[in-house]
Amino acid sequence: MKDTADLASTAPLPLDEGVLPLADCLNTLTGAAYQGWLCWEYEAAWHPTAPPLPPLLADAARLLHRLGA
Repeated sequence: MKDTADLASTAPLPLDEGVLPLADCLNTLTGAAYQGWLCWEYEAAWHPTAPPLPPLLADAARLLHRLGA
């Protein structure tokens, strides 16, 4: 999964700060009894204006836990 400012953008944003309907996506996967992995795609190396990833990880983990992922 990757969150961006809009559908045309490729620059990553922190989870739940862009247009990705994260809760809806997770609800769909849960409803389908999905048991696999989720991957957060965050390409800061290719987008120098993107915030660095390490400080975002704790908030992302809390968000995913709250959403039941």
